Amino acid sequence: MKVNYQTGENILQWWNNHSSIFPQLYRLALSLLSIPASSTASERVFSETGRVLEARRQQLSPDSLDGLVFLRNFRLP
Repeated sequence: MKVNYQTGENILQWWNNHSSIFPQLYRLALSLLSIPASSTASERVFSETGRVLEARRQQLSPDSLDGLVFLRNFRLP
């Protein structure tokens, strides 16, 4: 079967419109398309936290660590 998909069309809407034609593929598409993309910003903060919490700073309290990470990642508009 030839499938017509127009460039720029919302892929989730397309699967919703064709769910009665492809019920099993529709369920598969929803499970695959619902996986959130990773956020590079959150990965960057996670890496930065590892650099702040090095061996000589293992005794930092969670609040102090949170404050340091916040200050290192704070950006003025």
